[in-house]
Formats: sequence, C-alpha cells, structure tokens
Amino acid sequence: MSTITAIIICKKVDDDLEKCLKTTSQVADGIIVLDPLQSEQVMMKCQDNHYKYLKVGSGGISRSLIQAIKGTKPDYILFLNSNEYLSGQLRSSLLSSREKLDCDAYRLNVIKNFYGQWMKHSGLYPDFQVRLLKRQVGYHIDGKIEKITVTGENKMIGSFAGDLFCVKYRNMWEHIQTVNDVTEADAKKLFREGIRTNVISIVIKPLGNFVTVFFVKLGFMDGFYGMTNAVISGCSEFLKQVKLRELRKLSSKK
Repeated sequence: MSTITAIIICKKVDDDLEKCLKTTSQVADGIIVLDPLQSEQVMMKCQDNHYKYLKVGSGGISRSLIQAIKGTKPDYILFLNSNEYLSGQLRSSLLSSREKLDCDAYRLNVIKNFYGQWMKHSGLYPDFQVRLLKRQVGYHIDGKIEKITVTGENKMIGSFAGDLFCVKYRNMWEHIQTVNDVTEADAKKLFREGIRTNVISIVIKPLGNFVTVFFVKLGFMDGFYGMTNAVISGCSEFLKQVKLRELRKLSSKK
C-alpha cells in the first residue's frame, strides 16, 4: 500500500482547520502543518492531535515547503490549504486507490464556495489541480499549491472521483478586500514591466470581464452570487487599470 503524507498550509487563523485535519487524517499516514501566521492556536491544535507543526520563517512558504518535503519519506505527498477539505466521495476514492497508486501525479477537482454557495459555473468548476505527487517526481511549486506543475516528459497524471471543497470567500467583504490587494500587486507588476493603459482599456476590459464570466462562462447559472462574482470580476479589472494609470501619473511627476 502506498504511503501518503499531507502538507497543509494555514491560510487564515479563522479557517476551519479542524475540518481540514479531520477529513485529511482519514486518508493520510502523516500530516505536516505549515503556519506562515505563526499562530499559537494552530500550534496547540497540532500538538493536541500529534501533527507535525512547522512555522514559516523569513524564507517564505516555498522554502518551507521544500524543507517539509525533504523531511518526509512517503510514496506520495498530498498538498492542501487550511480552507479546504475532502468530500466523502473523494476520501473513498483515495482510500480505495491506495493499493494501486501508480501515476506520477494526480489531479483533484476543486469546487469553490463563494459567500456560502458552491460555484458550479462562472468558469470556476470543474477545476482540476495537481495536488497529489509521487515524492520522487519532478515538479515546481512557487508557494501557491493551486499552481503546482509537473516537470519532465512522459509523466503519468491521474485523477480521482469526488471534489476537494474550498471555502474561498466567506463573505463579499472578504472577496473585495482580496481583490483590492491583488489588483494593487498586479498593477505594480504591469508598471514594472512597462505596460501602459488608457481610457479605452479602463472602460472595455472591465466590461469584457463581466460579460465573459456572467454570460460566456455561465455565471448567471450560479444565481445572485454568480452575478455578484461577475460584477466583482469586472471591478477587479477596472481597479487594476486605474491603479496602473495612477502609478504612471505619480511616476511622471517625479
């Protein structure tokens, strides 16, 4: 039987880490919790349940992930965030496959919860992400386990039945705050790359985002919250463009 060690990254102190740990412990032989928040609450929870706890230091999550992986010797490593947990079907699928795991990596289908609703459209689902990796296989992780890429040629990548539940945003305020942070970082990146914007882009690109998410990607089928997400998506593009414009404006004044 293949052995599995799960590495869980704490996203927020108020994530339902208990649910993540409970569902993961049913399929993993060992659990390592990486905590960039350095929360005493998380540390105590790990100690009470005999899970390995590692603080994320100044080197960041990427370096801590590498250290955690080097310190384990399972056949496979399962990567999760603390706001995620395994569905019953996914747990059953993983358990029934333990005897015959043979792929280099496996994708899990992530379904996201926005404001209390599971988003099955809006371009958000299905969302297959590489999350279970053979320890010896080549891969690249930049700190975001949602974007793990397997390197090399002729790699066998499988999948499992069932969903990985992800509570992405508990309310709209959380989504809006995230958008504000992300658009600022994106605008600064575009500015450093020498990208420029104009009034046409500021008007057309946000509208294009809304139309794509709401109509093309069937966001309207997610109901009111699908519409809300589409509007926020359009606003996200608008904020990125106007922030880029302001950065150019401030730069020209120096």
